Amino acid sequence: MIAAPTLSDARSLLDAANTLLDQVVERASAVTEGGKRIDDHQVLVERVAYAMTEGRAARASLDFAAALAEAGRSSASLESTFAASVRVGAAVIWDPFVGSGNRERGRIAWQRNRRVAFRSRGQ
Repeated sequence: MIAAPTLSDARSLLDAANTLLDQVVERASAVTEGGKRIDDHQVLVERVAYAMTEGRAARASLDFAAALAEAGRSSASLESTFAASVRVGAAVIWDPFVGSGNRERGRIAWQRNRRVAFRSRGQ
């Protein structure tokens, strides 16, 4: 039986996804020449904007859940629910950008980060 994800797991996954997002933003900025050619790359810009929005929402959810836990107003079930929602947000960041020539390397990195999260829980 696999244990429910924890806030620590969610933090690890979100940190990995945000690392990727930082690289994506840097590359998108270069591709659009700092925004000068933004109209030429509308699909890329839309995907980056959507991923950034999901990343911020996932971070806000994680911060809220952590604040509840710190205040003693949380439960394992609530934390697991927040952790699962963060995983969805991280996937939204990860999925669109790993597929463009880096799918295998991205898949390996994603699995490595998941293994690290599970090992930190003794699994």
